[in-house]
Amino acid sequence: MANNSSQLEPHRNFVVMATLTHVSTSEVKAWCATFFAEAVVVTIGNLFIMTVFAKARDMRRQHGHYFLMNLALADFTVGAFAEPLFGYILGGYYNLWIFKYKDILFTASIFLDMFSGISSIAFLAAIALERLYATLYPTRYRATRTASYTAVTLLLWAISAIIPSIRIYLGNDYISLYAWMPVLCLLLLLIGVAYIVMWAKLLFFSAKRLNQSRERRLNVTVSILTLASLSAWLPFIILNTANMFRPVSLVAVYSTKVLHYGNSLVNPFLFALKMPKFRQAAKKIFCSHRRNAEGNRESNRRQQLPLKTSHSSSSQNYRNSPEVRSTSV
Repeated sequence: MANNSSQLEPHRNFVVMATLTHVSTSEVKAWCATFFAEAVVVTIGNLFIMTVFAKARDMRRQHGHYFLMNLALADFTVGAFAEPLFGYILGGYYNLWIFKYKDILFTASIFLDMFSGISSIAFLAAIALERLYATLYPTRYRATRTASYTAVTLLLWAISAIIPSIRIYLGNDYISLYAWMPVLCLLLLLIGVAYIVMWAKLLFFSAKRLNQSRERRLNVTVSILTLASLSAWLPFIILNTANMFRPVSLVAVYSTKVLHYGNSLVNPFLFALKMPKFRQAAKKIFCSHRRNAEGNRESNRRQQLPLKTSHSSSSQNYRNSPEVRSTSV
């Protein structure tokens, strides 16, 4: 373990190396398995969401779903690239497998980890502000052009790429903390404030026009969204801040990583599966696949049936033929 600690010392600013406490090989294997398993689930879940949007033309044409589609793409990068690379570097530094190109992979992991995480939170904030705008100014919201959504989308992707680039350029974690931490805190604050204002507007100022079931669904969705985002990201932010001044527990470090990676699994299902149109589109797609599969099986059965009938008829004709009838002696 002494060799591992000396190897980790140059990269102590990476969250994997947040602490130099001794770790057993079995513990490292367990954490790597956890990250890899979660990455698979996050990737499959968001790939499912992206597939439904890709096949549902009606939903793609509605600009209100642009941010949701980009959120699924951002969360897909978390599961497909950021989290697996994190687990690979973790195992590599503890000699679980051959680990080459350390500096390149280390830099790539920082960029992908921050890029995917910030873009996910950024589109969550965009969805929150969009719904708030739709609630406060419904007429203006319906008149919003697609070009506005495209501009905001490009801006959010650009910001998500610029911030990790600044982090890599500055190098020092203590200095770079001021580059990304305020942005992350601001996005989380916007999400909370937007949904609180929207909830208050619908509940107190539009109560007469809303039935109780709609209010209940809104409250549940907003509560789950806010609690999920805050629960996933606040521990990570607090721990990263504390780690600048004093090394923290390894279990706490990796637990917060599992939490904020897991937020990428909750997001698409929380939004998409709460949308009746999405459920209908998903049901239509998979039901059509099922019908096509059953139709193919039925077609194959019908194609095989004439062959069996023809073979049976030929056998019967052969048995009834005078040339082959047996005579008793």
